[in-house]
Amino acid sequence: MPCFITYVTSCEHAVANWKKGRSVTNGKDDCRSMIWCKMKQNLAGIFENGAKLWIPVNTLTFYAVPAMYRPLTLSFVTVGWMTYLSIVQHEEDHERKHS
Repeated sequence: MPCFITYVTSCEHAVANWKKGRSVTNGKDDCRSMIWCKMKQNLAGIFENGAKLWIPVNTLTFYAVPAMYRPLTLSFVTVGWMTYLSIVQHEEDHERKHS
């Protein structure tokens, strides 16, 4: 999860620089501080929600789902989880645009 926040924020920062014709590493200190801020705000909640989701999902999947369907089942849950992470990652951007 920290890797997701770091990766997405870094890529968004690099693409924004590229679109404006600047070096993709321009403003790397600002990018680092943004990553740190997002982790400080969201990381505890992400870990908590991750435990609430993945512990029951894995328990039920490995208990009740036949082995041949487990990858498919977990893939569906993973799509939902990645959607949640993306929403959390972009909450601040959404609030900034509508303020």
